[in-house]
Amino acid sequence: MKVHASRLTRQGLNWAVAKALGSKLSTAHTLLREVAELAGQSESEISATLAKFENYHCVVTGACTPDVIPDYSSNIAMGMPLALRKRIHMCPVKVDGRDAWKCWVDGVIGTDARFYFVHEEPLVAAMRCLVFNTAGEEVDVPDDLIAQAVSA
Repeated sequence: MKVHASRLTRQGLNWAVAKALGSKLSTAHTLLREVAELAGQSESEISATLAKFENYHCVVTGACTPDVIPDYSSNIAMGMPLALRKRIHMCPVKVDGRDAWKCWVDGVIGTDARFYFVHEEPLVAAMRCLVFNTAGEEVDVPDDLIAQAVSA
């Protein structure tokens, strides 16, 4: 389902960041099925193997190894270096009397609100900005991540 970058949160936002960075994304079951088929396992063997493992969205690393999608939007050790590398600017602001963060990428000039992202958490605003500027205004997010991906 297509979701506007400004509404992404939690795992859906992290998934969209990984996609924007060009990571190969899959689910654990899809990846395990591919490997099992390459190994010549029968459908019953594959089904038995898949039943033993939780299905989750993952980044594919190395030799078809599933890895957890990095927590770019709340882990400062993962998100901040990425924000700096992508030249995302962050500025504290007040929104309805509450502290928040406004983020934009280098080179954005003007007042067009589409290019600015504001959120109480600086990394959420920064990662939304990264997704918007790398993957576009809307990004396809897997249906099962939609509930986790969209803020109210």
